Amino acid sequence: MKKITAVLTALLAAMSLTVSVSAAQFTASVEGKDAPALAPMTTATGEAAGALLYDASGNEVRGISETSLTITPVSQIGDASSEIGMALQSAYEQLSAADSLEEIIPDIGKVLETLSPDLSVEDLVVRDLFDISVDDEVKALLEDGHSIAFTFALGVNTDDAVLCLHNFQDDQWEVIAPERTVNNGDGTVSVTFDSLSPIAFAVKPAVEGIALPPQSEKLEEELPQQSYEEISVIENQQSDLPSFSVDTLGWSLLGVMTVAVVGGFFFFSRKKKNQA
Repeated sequence: MKKITAVLTALLAAMSLTVSVSAAQFTASVEGKDAPALAPMTTATGEAAGALLYDASGNEVRGISETSLTITPVSQIGDASSEIGMALQSAYEQLSAADSLEEIIPDIGKVLETLSPDLSVEDLVVRDLFDISVDDEVKALLEDGHSIAFTFALGVNTDDAVLCLHNFQDDQWEVIAPERTVNNGDGTVSVTFDSLSPIAFAVKPAVEGIALPPQSEKLEEELPQQSYEEISVIENQQSDLPSFSVDTLGWSLLGVMTVAVVGGFFFFSRKKKNQA
């Protein structure tokens, strides 16, 4: 009987380990992935640009080349400057620790009311945490009262509610004004900023069954605890894992474990009887 118990214990341990590794693929809310691509923009004179710069009155000043922009997703903070890396990790930890977006943005409910009376914080999924930095010339213009607009290829649906969250200072967050966050209906979202620092999007999919993680789950706790250099390695390791459903894998292993235990029981029982 002791041998059967040992077999059962070993199988349970193996099942626990396997499910844990599989579950690591599922990162709720903010995922350790690449930042959304910038969709090309066009200036008033027809020139291609990575972003558009506006003066304090809202008049277009000029286009900004993509070479003047640096986008750093949370999965690549090991390649960022210490300032950007620390800001991104802090933003990640704040989102990770929050049970609700209202904890970090208390007035988000008021913003949602202006969008739709049926929209609640619990409907939102947070995704795409990243930082955008600009060259010194553009940075000086932003500090002087200019604003900058980007168009992000988010792959959202036409009727999806999209909010842009901005971690503008330390633990201070804001929702970029809805009139400055435009779902273009082609999978892209255009956002205008007065300053740049860690950014995330909160989305409510209008189509049921869209593959976005549930808001009720927290972010992976392990990622912020790693050094900046280790985070990209973790992401690469996770992306190489086979895509199994945790539920399916768990039940399959449970079936194998049950067969093994029953077979072991009869084997050791018969052996004991023969020895007697």
